[in-house]
Amino acid sequence: MDKVGFPKQEIDTPALVIDIRKLERNIAKMASFVDDAGVSLRPHMKTHKCPIISQKQIAAGAIGVTCQKLGEAEVAASPKFFL
Repeated sequence: MDKVGFPKQEIDTPALVIDIRKLERNIAKMASFVDDAGVSLRPHMKTHKCPIISQKQIAAGAIGVTCQKLGEAEVAASPKFFL
C-alpha cells in the first residue's frame, strides 16, 4: 500500500522511508563525481537492500551493484529486479 503523505506514526515498521528528492539528488551527485574522476561506480547493495534504489543507481551510470551475501545476489539477479 502506498503510504505517501501518511503520518509516520501510521506506517508499519520496519519500513524504508526516504525523501525521494534527496535520494535522486545524491544518486546524481555521486554519478557526476565518479564520471568527473573517470572511474566506474558499483555501489554496495547492503547499504539500502532495495532493488529499486539499485535500479536508479544503474540508470544514473553505475556499472552494477556489489553484494556481500548470497541472498542479496539472488535478489539482484532475479528477473523481478529489472523492471
